[in-house]
Amino acid sequence: MDDFQSSRDIEEKGFRHWERFELEDALKVFKQGLERYPDDRKLKAGLAFTHLDLGDIPQARRLFEGLLALDEKDDESWWGLGRIHLLLSNYGEARFCFDRALDAARADERVLMDVGREWYLLGFYEESALYYRRALKSDAASAEALLGLGACEYWMGDTLEAEAHLKQALELEPGYHDCRGFLANVYFALHRHDEALEQFEKIPLAAHNDLVSLKRMIKLLRQRGVGEARLASLKAELKRLNQEQGWDAMVSSIFRRQQGRG
Repeated sequence: MDDFQSSRDIEEKGFRHWERFELEDALKVFKQGLERYPDDRKLKAGLAFTHLDLGDIPQARRLFEGLLALDEKDDESWWGLGRIHLLLSNYGEARFCFDRALDAARADERVLMDVGREWYLLGFYEESALYYRRALKSDAASAEALLGLGACEYWMGDTLEAEAHLKQALELEPGYHDCRGFLANVYFALHRHDEALEQFEKIPLAAHNDLVSLKRMIKLLRQRGVGEARLASLKAELKRLNQEQGWDAMVSSIFRRQQGRG
């Protein structure tokens, strides 16, 4: 490590690794940074989030709680601690931590959507929707928050509101392919197949990243008598995604088994 690097330089390098999910490299950078700047809060937070994403929950929790002992308004540490409680299924504690994070961050839109996403991934759609609605109060033109809210509403059975919010998001950002794909799948589930296919076909082939969507699109095209020659590029993309995601799933399962052995 360069002897003349500031704590800010080290922090930025560590978070670049962390954002790319190069976690071992991030861990090394943050640890070396703390050897030089042992009281730096940002470096400690980076180390805590890296331990969390590596699955080292006890160490991440100790770091976050230590930071909160120094500053009870540290929104990043409340957010990290909330994620830990979610992983431990301590939902009441998670809500408390997220609320403290939001109070400390003055309900920042990005934090609101991150919290909403955490609840969504757990299937707590009503809880998730509350945070997406709060994010929209902060920024009514947030296509990401509209997608999040629309997705929650769909799973809660309010398809009319879901459709309205998804379409509103696409009016704001026509190139928001994740949102268009979700809307297409909503139409498919509602047996509105013409509208589903219309939305699927608006997504560039290179932007398709979902196996289910591609399979449904191919099925709808076949129902309309489209020949196999025209489907060749779609099937090639489906094969590529199948191989990539199949490999990722296998690596992920191996990693989980290794973690389970401790």
